[in-house]
Amino acid sequence: MPARAARAARSRARCAASRDAHAAPDSSDSCPFTASPSQADTDHDRVGDACDNCLSIANPRVSLSFLAANPWATLTGGQRDDDHDGYGNICDAKLEGTPGTIVTSLDLTQLRAAAGKPRASDACGSDGASPCATFDLNETGTGVGSGDLARFRELILKRPGPKCEACPLACVAGTDASCASAQ
Repeated sequence: MPARAARAARSRARCAASRDAHAAPDSSDSCPFTASPSQADTDHDRVGDACDNCLSIANPRVSLSFLAANPWATLTGGQRDDDHDGYGNICDAKLEGTPGTIVTSLDLTQLRAAAGKPRASDACGSDGASPCATFDLNETGTGVGSGDLARFRELILKRPGPKCEACPLACVAGTDASCASAQ
């Protein structure tokens, strides 16, 4: 009985170091706020499948200091998701104001209207009033450009995602952004 009690105590101690109550401590947990006993990470971005907003394309978490330096951004689950629909920017070219669920030439029209504009601006899309950050499909650079168009070409005629079952996770916005629904 003492060995059994010792094992139970060790198990409780491991779970106490994990906010999502499984054996992986938060310091090495691929999903520190979402239960993920398997710690599976299909795209190898160090974000577990149970909390990844883009399961098939690597898009690692960014630190909260990213929001301080980029106050226009929003994150869900610590990953870029500037339209906060639960799909990471890098696998979501379904843009605001376009019908349907598949990325089409209508989305391309929106992207072209954003080309050359800084991602910190709110003057993108064909209406000239959409947050440019949502057009930052490759999540690099300071503006909407050729890299975003290249990423768009990989996503056309596809649905956004895939994303985790629990997505969208909690949204955190920079001081110039909002987690209010864009749709």
